[in-house]
Amino acid sequence: MRKNLFLALLGLILFVGCKKDKIEEEVLKDYGNTGTHKVATFSESDYAFSTIYYPKDIATMSEPSPLVFFASGWFSAGSQPSTKYETLFQYMASQGYTVIYTDEGQKTNAQFSIDHYNKIMDAAFAKDNILKYVDETKIGVVGHSAGGGIAFRILDYYSKEKGYGAKGRFIMALDPWYAFEMSESAMKSLPSNTNVVIMKYGEGGNNSLDG
Repeated sequence: MRKNLFLALLGLILFVGCKKDKIEEEVLKDYGNTGTHKVATFSESDYAFSTIYYPKDIATMSEPSPLVFFASGWFSAGSQPSTKYETLFQYMASQGYTVIYTDEGQKTNAQFSIDHYNKIMDAAFAKDNILKYVDETKIGVVGHSAGGGIAFRILDYYSKEKGYGAKGRFIMALDPWYAFEMSESAMKSLPSNTNVVIMKYGEGGNNSLDG
């Protein structure tokens, strides 16, 4: 259920320029179903296990693929591959999104994640076969736990330093900590078309266990 809700919300908040009835039709007609696109991946283990999940037919899609950055949670075992979130990434890419993952590990450092996103995006294969078909005017940042805490800073960077997101921006923070590296004034300076969804999973989750 959370996976289905996630994709429904993601669709609603990213395409903010569409008419309401059109948004609802596009999001709800295939609610809960895997998308029509087969999924391909490109990985660079030397870049904090950075991986790109993207529609296999990205070069022939009728519209460019919206770009989503994913910031992982804090894991005591250190850096891990994207497989711990793979079901979600496969689902998103099957719906036409391009998702870039990097392992935040124990860093809790937005710049660490940004550096590794940039490294895999700068790889020749990514530039020649994936990113040329991506819509950088529609971007999102999804973060889990500690990753939810740095999601705001990541969106701030790609908006202001790279100019991404002119047609739509979203942040989805899944059971996040507070917004690391962002003062109150910095939070207020996020672009005005930024949509934010924060999902907390209630009493009994990890946050209540570790304070």
